[in-house]
Amino acid sequence: MCLMTSRIEYHCTTVEKLVEEQKSFDAVLAVEVIQHVANPSEFCKSLSSLTVPDGAIMISSTEEYPIPIIIEKYLLNRLPNGTPQRLSALEPDNLVQFMKSASISFQGMAAFILHYWRANFVAFGTKPPCKD
Repeated sequence: MCLMTSRIEYHCTTVEKLVEEQKSFDAVLAVEVIQHVANPSEFCKSLSSLTVPDGAIMISSTEEYPIPIIIEKYLLNRLPNGTPQRLSALEPDNLVQFMKSASISFQGMAAFILHYWRANFVAFGTKPPCKD
C-alpha cells in the first residue's frame, strides 16, 4: 500500500461526534451532505473545528428545483425509498457566507451543470493558520 492511501481515513459518523472526540484532519470533505442538515451554518463551524490550521475544506451540494425531485422519486422510481429528504435548498452565495462565518477562508467555487434543472457546485476553503 502506498504511503498516501495508507493515511486516508473514512468515517461513517456525524460531524458532531467527530468534534466531540476532538478529531482533526488535514482535509475535510463534505460531499452532498450540507443540503440535508438542519443548520448549515453550524455544520460549517463543525467542519472548521475538525480542520487543522492551513487545512483544506471542500463542500459540495446541488441546486435543484423540487419538481424534478418529485418526478425522479415518485414517478420514475429512480430514487430508492429511504433516500434522505432535502431539508434546505442551498444557494452558492449562502454557502460562501456560512463558510466565512465559520472562519473558513473561502478560496473559490466551481459549478457543474448536469441538466437544465440541476447544477452541482463545489466550494473550497482553507482554515487560517494559528496566530503566534
